[in-house]
Amino acid sequence: MGAMQGGDVPERLAARAPVQGVANDLDGNLRQAQLLRLAGKHDEAIQILSQLTLVAADNPRVVGEYGKALAQKGRAQDATQFLRRAVELAPDDWSVYSALGVAYDQTGDHVSARAAYERALLLRPGDAAVLNNYALSRMLAKDPDGARQLIAMAQRQAGGAPDERIA
Repeated sequence: MGAMQGGDVPERLAARAPVQGVANDLDGNLRQAQLLRLAGKHDEAIQILSQLTLVAADNPRVVGEYGKALAQKGRAQDATQFLRRAVELAPDDWSVYSALGVAYDQTGDHVSARAAYERALLLRPGDAAVLNNYALSRMLAKDPDGARQLIAMAQRQAGGAPDERIA
């Protein structure tokens, strides 16, 4: 789904070995895990993030990133637990709600996914990536009309220009 897809991350950045003391460089290790996740190296990202959760269990960025990596790895049940915790820790982070919607869709809980996407859109109105994920969710929930409306909104937000996340 749109917001959960990998991006173009330079291989040399994603391949950097984790810093020995995760607690000593929380931000650096978190950035590295995010780059690995975006590069599609989910196992490596999860390994770093699992270590980070040991030293920063209540850090919303760590918990949220861990949930996103788990969702991308296909571990939706685990992902929803971490993403729900991230929402508790950072209730204004639209990206966590969008990722939670993706994880709920992966588990087949389209009602909860809908609520998560709607919350993400309240926090970040008109975000094309959230609208795209929500549209895919509506298709999974067998609501093609709702999906078409959301895709149209996403295309308007993108200025009518083709956007690979929306396609």
